[in-house]
Amino acid sequence: MTGRDLAKRIQSYMSELERLEEKLLTLRVDRRHRQSEGNTRVTINFNAAFDRRSSKSTLELVVWGLMDEILASKTVIHSAISSLFAVEAHA
Repeated sequence: MTGRDLAKRIQSYMSELERLEEKLLTLRVDRRHRQSEGNTRVTINFNAAFDRRSSKSTLELVVWGLMDEILASKTVIHSAISSLFAVEAHA
């Protein structure tokens, strides 16, 4: 990969992040997007949200058991976040 290719990829990624910042993001657990395999014992969901107006981001991790019980969860709130790019860096 050349330096020019890398620069194009970075610019494309930054453009994508800027478009995402324009959308209203919400934090929610959506069970429809879970992926599992026949031998899976747990399902892990990861969600992130960024509020540009308040410069806060929220990251959430939820671990589900076979009977749809929550085995573990963790929520982290970051403040003074300048951009969606910084949110991904914290994730």
